Amino acid sequence: MHSLPLDARTRPAPALRLSPSGFPLAGTFFAISVLVLLLYMTSLLLEIVGGWSFFNTLRKTPFAPLFSAIEDALIADLPAGNRLVLCERAAIEYVLIQYRHERCAFEKRGAMIAGALDKVGFFPAIAAFVALALTLWSNVWARELVFAIPAFYFMNFIVYGLTQEMDRVIALLEYSLECIKPA
Repeated sequence: MHSLPLDARTRPAPALRLSPSGFPLAGTFFAISVLVLLLYMTSLLLEIVGGWSFFNTLRKTPFAPLFSAIEDALIADLPAGNRLVLCERAAIEYVLIQYRHERCAFEKRGAMIAGALDKVGFFPAIAAFVALALTLWSNVWARELVFAIPAFYFMNFIVYGLTQEMDRVIALLEYSLECIKPA
């Protein structure tokens, strides 16, 4: 019935052999650790090389990022500027007044929610949040609401890019008014 000899069936299974350090998977853990370390060192080296080339380019042409941003804005704004010059001056003045009003209202709404981050700064606002959170941490209901403050700061920080775009549109409208001769 059984093909194994009797002593093989009754012999206990060999015990799990421990490595010299006492852990059964020490060799595997060491190999994985070495691979993770090599991966980390490779990624660090790639970041250093990439940063070195970026800073070397920045050293050779320090105003290249600025000129690139200006060129991108010119490419985006030139067709709109050409179309605006063909419009009536009174219409552009009206749009400029409305756009300035909307930009001011937009900025005030953001300031009412999270404060004027452009006047205070993001990192001082976060430092003030930490000080406030430490003082309010003992209050249970305030602890639940305290994390809404940095969320509003972050939202205001992200939306700041939109106000910069609004400023660019206002500048474009003002430029088109300068190009159109008053009637």
